[in-house]
Amino acid sequence: FGARGTGDGEIWYPAGVAVDKSSNIFVADHGNNRIQAFTQEGEFTRKFDGKGTGIGQMKGPCGAAVDGENWVLVADRDNHRIQVFDSEGNFLFTFGSYGDSQGKFNCPRHISVSMKGEILVSDAGNFRVQVFDGAGNFLSKFGEKGSNNGQFSCPAGVATDAEGHIVVADLKNLNVQVFNSDGELIKRIRISQDPVSVRNASYFGKPKGVAISDNVSVVVASRGLHKVMLF
Repeated sequence: FGARGTGDGEIWYPAGVAVDKSSNIFVADHGNNRIQAFTQEGEFTRKFDGKGTGIGQMKGPCGAAVDGENWVLVADRDNHRIQVFDSEGNFLFTFGSYGDSQGKFNCPRHISVSMKGEILVSDAGNFRVQVFDGAGNFLSKFGEKGSNNGQFSCPAGVATDAEGHIVVADLKNLNVQVFNSDGELIKRIRISQDPVSVRNASYFGKPKGVAISDNVSVVVASRGLHKVMLF
């Protein structure tokens, strides 16, 4: 469902997607600066929109997630914040602002909610992942700029599983890293240990989206190769 455009049900560069308990599908319609909601059959139902910097408005939303309350969380990238709405699109609260200190963001790209209700945000411009409680209070962070183990160049997709593992796709380091719930590196998925390896570039092709399946397979969406890979 969906087609390129600006009307209801039309999408311009979809950058993230989330599903709630009722199987409603929420799409981060990046190019149209809004969230659109669809039924599981693909029927448009509503939108949360309005380009701008005000409360409830968005600029370049990238990631979307749904928490245990059925609230919709949006990584409002170019406003450097996270916005939270109820499932009908009513604004609830926001947290974060531009900066590099804890709790602040520089182009937050994607978002995930853990089984414990903690909110994980890939803070791309600050080369880290930040963790918050369900009310948006800062808890912890991990990662720094670089190409070595546990470092990031452009953290994009982020996902968690029932055991608390955190998986992060790095768009520019061309790898996927797996961390425990404390942000300690478990392993790095890549083909070559050379951080600028042509083999990594040809294999991953800019990994952007990531998810964890029920059988603990890591699912990676490659923007550059137009493929989905399982590990």
